[in-house]
Amino acid sequence: MNTNLYLVRHGESMLNAAGRVQGSQNDGDHNTLSPQGVLQAQKLNLRLHEIPFACAYSSPSKRAMETASHVCQGRNIALLNEPNLREKEIGSLAGLTQAEFYARYAGWDDKTEDERLDMKVVADEENQRELRLRVISTLTQIAKRHLKSSVLVVTHGGFMRSFYQYIKKIPFREMWAFENCGYMIVDFTKGAFHIRETNGLLSINPDKIK
Repeated sequence: MNTNLYLVRHGESMLNAAGRVQGSQNDGDHNTLSPQGVLQAQKLNLRLHEIPFACAYSSPSKRAMETASHVCQGRNIALLNEPNLREKEIGSLAGLTQAEFYARYAGWDDKTEDERLDMKVVADEENQRELRLRVISTLTQIAKRHLKSSVLVVTHGGFMRSFYQYIKKIPFREMWAFENCGYMIVDFTKGAFHIRETNGLLSINPDKIK
């Protein structure tokens, strides 16, 4: 009994376009899709139009729900809000520029893998180990709920990176990211995940976090 999950990162948001980090922040118009983000989502709709999705799940973030709505346009399927698909909680770090954000992780390369997974720069941040547990639990529940089906799952870059690096057994020191509207096709078979295809996967320059 095989489940196919199409994990999609949302389209470019207004804050993405401004070069600022968002985390699970969801208030204000700056968390909606930019004009470029709308175009990305519409193009993804065309790319995935032949996939017979049984249903779609989305993070509650405006940028994710907007993306999912565009990808689902023209389909008679349910679009379900799943809170656990939200982006990594970064607390008071939300709104920083990319440079300001990565500067807070000084010394990252000198830490062990366990230290990196457990690291919190601010008290209200979700660490990578907590995120990973949420990612695997949430995707497993969705996959088991829709055996023998294809399901659209619209989420976030940090969420997808956590899953990708866990499944591929890549140390978290090696940072990877998905472009806006980049995606993974994931097979769930006999209780295990297998990444069949990726689109829009990028390596992040480690100099950003030294």
